[in-house]
Amino acid sequence: MATQSHKIPAQALLSGDQVGSGENVVSVSAGVRTPRGKVEVILEKNGHRRLSIWRASTVITVQRNVE
Repeated sequence: MATQSHKIPAQALLSGDQVGSGENVVSVSAGVRTPRGKVEVILEKNGHRRLSIWRASTVITVQRNVE
């Protein structure tokens, strides 16, 4: 499987995408506690997970597997 670099808005991130920091996206959601216009992104690297809140329209460069 090859990977390609893409620039996409945070709300369009998919599980498995790798962001510039080398972390992998676990999930993206906008729950009731999330401020309007923002998304919660759970990132994982080396078995450690963290929650990040980003603006939904923020453009993120990701590495995505191409089949």
